[in-house]
Amino acid sequence: QKKIAEMYRNSATVPGFRKGKAPVSVILNRFNKEINKEAQDNVIKNAFMRAVEDNNLNPITFADIDGIKIPEGKGNVTFRARFQVIPDFELKLDGIKTSYKPRKVSTSDVKKVISDLQGKYTTLRPASRPSKTNDNIEFDYTIFDKNNSKIDVVHGMTVECKDEKDKNSLYSLLKGVQPGEDIKGEIVYPGEFPVIELHGKPVTILLKVKEVKEKVIPQIDDNFAKTFGLNSLKDLKETIYKQLLGENELRAKNLGQDQLIDKLFHNNDFEVPEALIDYYLRKQ
Repeated sequence: QKKIAEMYRNSATVPGFRKGKAPVSVILNRFNKEINKEAQDNVIKNAFMRAVEDNNLNPITFADIDGIKIPEGKGNVTFRARFQVIPDFELKLDGIKTSYKPRKVSTSDVKKVISDLQGKYTTLRPASRPSKTNDNIEFDYTIFDKNNSKIDVVHGMTVECKDEKDKNSLYSLLKGVQPGEDIKGEIVYPGEFPVIELHGKPVTILLKVKEVKEKVIPQIDDNFAKTFGLNSLKDLKETIYKQLLGENELRAKNLGQDQLIDKLFHNNDFEVPEALIDYYLRKQ
């Protein structure tokens, strides 16, 4: 109680005394009920923790404390604590085996990563020639119905010109165009355009070409490797190889662990307390 009273004295306001200067006896008298309650709670908490530790218990719920008995003089405080614990069980490990072999890293795997990096670091620049496949073309367009009425107008549309042989395709109109050109033609309304009810239907389109940009694809050489802080293309390939190998090993290890857990669950059937399920659900 004295230690708790000291804590109260440092923070409590007592008439006639400066904060922290009131005698402990005054604090004990003024806050007797609160100090006794806190002292009791501390005794019960410490006793409960010792009992849990001495009996090797693993509580999964807060304890419901009742039946508290506090002796007048010296003696032991007694109480009853009810709580759920993780059940004891013995895992059946006989015959459980698992193995994992990481997939080998091939030359094509490394080339695929380098190709992806090449695409990521590809840039665009205005083209000083008519458009061709793989160029990016920005344009405005107007769609007309069979009565020559406007039914769709969009500004600033950008698409990548594809190698499309269908003469009714939008891309057939976009090949060989230059900024400033106006082009009108019959096409099948593309699926990437916004008016859903027109998708796949024949329409008349007027294109106003605003810009043609060509791709600037970086060369795969030592200079490209230096983009990533490496000295040579060989270093880049080795770095990618090691990274892929590490990823494959981790993936295989995780797969092996999943297989082991599945086998453990299959070989060990035991009831899980509801409180434990609730505990893990709350953590999600």
